[in-house]
Amino acid sequence: MMLYSVKLELWSVHLDLVSAGIKLLSVGARRRSLPIVNHWKMFIACLGYSAGLIEWAWLG
Repeated sequence: MMLYSVKLELWSVHLDLVSAGIKLLSVGARRRSLPIVNHWKMFIACLGYSAGLIEWAWLG
């Protein structure tokens, strides 16, 4: 049962990171002074990090 709670917690972290990445993209789209390329890099890094956490939880 504890393993399932860890997996649910990691899904929560994953969704938080994805929403943070989307917020970064929307801020970059509104502000022309911030380069959008950096926001895309941050969004991809958030996705990669959260996917790594989920994979680690599933594999053990």
